[in-house]
Amino acid sequence: MPRSEAILFAILIWILLTSSEALYKINEDTEAEKREPVLWNIQNEFDTRLSNIREAHRKILSDRITPDLFCSFFTERVAELEKSIVEAANEGKLRLDRSHVISFNVPLSTFNGEPKDIFRAIHLLEDNDRFFGIYAKEYFYRVYDHVKEKKIKAVKRLMLYRNEVELQDPRSSKLMRFHSVTPGYSYKVMDEDSFRSLVRDYRLEFKRDFGIYGNKYMYMAQNASTVTAVKTSRRKRLNKWWQR
Repeated sequence: MPRSEAILFAILIWILLTSSEALYKINEDTEAEKREPVLWNIQNEFDTRLSNIREAHRKILSDRITPDLFCSFFTERVAELEKSIVEAANEGKLRLDRSHVISFNVPLSTFNGEPKDIFRAIHLLEDNDRFFGIYAKEYFYRVYDHVKEKKIKAVKRLMLYRNEVELQDPRSSKLMRFHSVTPGYSYKVMDEDSFRSLVRDYRLEFKRDFGIYGNKYMYMAQNASTVTAVKTSRRKRLNKWWQR
């Protein structure tokens, strides 16, 4: 091929590749433009709140020359919320800390009075101090209200002890007595070592304790004050274990 034709051929190839890349970019931008209105189309209350947040945040930015406490505070909070929502969407997990538990509505909203709405919970008697504290006590009585209102069909609590001294704690006796005489409540007592062994037999590994909300969710306590609510496909195995 003559040199002039080779140069022309190379130029044509370059033009073709550049045009293809440009067309791809245009198509990509067009698709993004199409998605943008859809993402911000207000379809429900959550979308309305997001729109209000954007509007208010822009006002905060316009009223201030440089980023300040207001900007950094809300940027951090939105980042936390984004992480939580993305994790819930992709992994089916919702992490709750004490501040969420105080609001009560988050975990208790899973109960609607259906036959499967049974609250199966584990209580470590060594945690009596926390259980009878203000945060857990308020939650305990909100659960009790749900039982009276028939939103929760039953509460089944497994109480675990490490040594017999914990069984002699007056608060342990009070809790057992409440579950014995209160309609809709029942309990079992088991030593913690046997519990851990039984859990391993069912290939269930948890850092502290766990329980089941109805027929759909379970919570896993990572420590004394942090709970993770998990939508699980293992509920049949969990419920079978719980009936033992």
